[in-house]
Amino acid sequence: MAVGVPVASIGSVVLDEGSDLVFFFGVLALVGFFAGGYVAGFRQPDAPMAHGALAALGGFAVSQAVAALLQLARDESVSLVYVAFNAMVATNVGLVGGIVGARRSAVAT
Repeated sequence: MAVGVPVASIGSVVLDEGSDLVFFFGVLALVGFFAGGYVAGFRQPDAPMAHGALAALGGFAVSQAVAALLQLARDESVSLVYVAFNAMVATNVGLVGGIVGARRSAVAT
């Protein structure tokens, strides 16, 4: 959430549909979801995939809520298909982060 909320806020205010900065903000968001999954998997190595996926999904839900509120305040539409797809991507990136975090946890102990 420390990365997702600022990225969502700045991205939804600054970017328009034709901007190339969308990719930069998208990569930043994916790094944040991976990091959240990594920390969750590192701290809970007994179930890293579930914890990593849920950590990323929770972070996505908060950042998406902020972005959706900002879009609705500017009279822009929010596509539920995009939200569902991005939630799935965020969850899978967090799951991979959880796996990496659990493996690093095993190496550290």
